[in-house]
Amino acid sequence: MFVSDTTSGRLPDGGKLPIGPVMKVLSPSHAPFPSPRLSEMPRASTFLRPFVVFLAAWGFSLLLAPHAAGQEPTDAKGAAGMIAGRPKIYIDEFNIAQRGDNYRVNIVYPGIGNSVADTELSIWALNRASTFIRGVESIPGPSPLPYDLRIYYEVVKCSDHVTSVIFTTTTIMAAAQPSRGLATFIYDLTTGRRLAYEDIFRTPEGLISFLSRTARKNLRERLGPEQQTDMLDAGTTPERMNFSLYSLSPHGLVLHFPPGQVAPVDRGYLWVAIPLADLSDFRPYLQLWGRPEQQ
Repeated sequence: MFVSDTTSGRLPDGGKLPIGPVMKVLSPSHAPFPSPRLSEMPRASTFLRPFVVFLAAWGFSLLLAPHAAGQEPTDAKGAAGMIAGRPKIYIDEFNIAQRGDNYRVNIVYPGIGNSVADTELSIWALNRASTFIRGVESIPGPSPLPYDLRIYYEVVKCSDHVTSVIFTTTTIMAAAQPSRGLATFIYDLTTGRRLAYEDIFRTPEGLISFLSRTARKNLRERLGPEQQTDMLDAGTTPERMNFSLYSLSPHGLVLHFPPGQVAPVDRGYLWVAIPLADLSDFRPYLQLWGRPEQQ
């Protein structure tokens, strides 16, 4: 498939939420799982990238094999695509499809063209599948309906060498309401390194307070008079965890909020886009956006 500056995986279509004590085990995380320090790995040459990703996926799929006896292969390489730009960024699509007596798992995730980043994304996806299956199997007794985990992605190109991956997660538990979460990754494709605020801004001091004020003002205006002020204020307090989900767009920084953080769940996923010019006080590394550094 051909994709431009923004590419989406298939979107979730609803589901049911974890209930009772299993919530802590099965609910989607609102940030990526900790991962090995893959950024310190030497970069593989281009022709080795698919091989490295395959080895990572194969190794972790062995953890899931006992749970999927008799099922179809869980990792299948999808059609290749690319993001317009110079140099071009090629995207592969992978799918983890697990099925048991009382659960279903469908995770779609991308390969974005760097062996380090692609290995980390593969490990993250396989960890999510494995954790979900083990959590479901620890629940005693049969379930009237299957438990379900669905993860889909969006890829956003910031510049020729910086790409963000945004995952939406839906966990379904029997007849309860769906639980939805988010995970975001920003990668420097020249090294495969995942970027944090400290890698994006030269002087990040005071950034979280600024994000708090900006997001709160923006969301108040967009949500209107029926907003739940207490929920909005709590979800935008100047704490780093409230702003741990973000991506880079060609125009600046985008903050992401999962359902239930700043507004009732039925308002869905919310976001706040902050133009690059508004972030100048924190001295962003402009080369990440493909722009010349100011003298």
